[in-house]
Parts: sequence; C-alpha cells; structure tokens
Amino acid sequence: TTYLDARERGLFEYCTPPRGFREGRTGRKYFGVCPPPTVSGFLAGYDDGLRVHAAEEHRDDIRRDVRRFEQRMDDIDDELDDIADRLGDPGLDKDARDSLEDTRRHLRRELRDVEAQHGRAWRQEQAADDHATRLRIDLSRYYGDR
Repeated sequence: TTYLDARERGLFEYCTPPRGFREGRTGRKYFGVCPPPTVSGFLAGYDDGLRVHAAEEHRDDIRRDVRRFEQRMDDIDDELDDIADRLGDPGLDKDARDSLEDTRRHLRRELRDVEAQHGRAWRQEQAADDHATRLRIDLSRYYGDR
C-alpha cells in the first residue's frame, strides 16, 4: 500500500490546472491518470495549454514558409547574377543569349511572385505571433509563469 499511497499523492500533486497547462503547452499527451476529484481542473489547464501549443505551432509553420520564400528569393537573385555575368560574355552566340534572356524574364517574374507570397506570409506570421503571444501571456498569468 505504500506504493499506492505514494502514487496517489504524486497524482494529486501532478493533476493540477497549472501542471495541465504546462503539459498541454509542450504538446504532451494526457493518458487519463488523474483521479476524479482533480481531472476537471487538470484538463481545463491542459486544454488551455494545448491552445497555446497549437497557436505557437501555427506561427512556426508560417515562419518556416517565410524562411522558405526568403531562401528562394536569394536563390533567384544568385541565378540572376549568374545570368548577368554570362550575358556579359562578348563571345555568346545569339541563341544562347536569347535563351538566357528568356530565363532571366522567367526568373524576374518568379521573383515578383515569390516576393508577393513572402509579403503575405510575413504578415500572416506577424498576426500569428501576436495571437500566440497574447494567448500565452494571458493564460500564463492565470496558470503561473512557467
């Protein structure tokens, strides 16, 4: 019975709303271990923590999109620089020059598209970050700043 007594004490210490919040915020799974007198409080905190976790994950997904667009813009800039260097070659024949000019037009058009996508994603990231931050701060005040 010593084990069971210690387990029950441990569960009562674990199964609190602040602990539920921390567990949810980190995205941990809940395995239904809390005793009936504590489960509703724990789950309230857990659900709020999951809301913060989901908001931060959403922001991070958008942030990855922003970085991907930035990387593509850098790559296009490098390709355009390379084409400009190649177009400076006086020995370049007309067909090669025309092909490079076509590629340059295509890349410039793609760059404009990617810049527009980047701008939209950046604004979405800012909004998602504001939402996640407000939610985390508001709920952390309630459950404790951990």
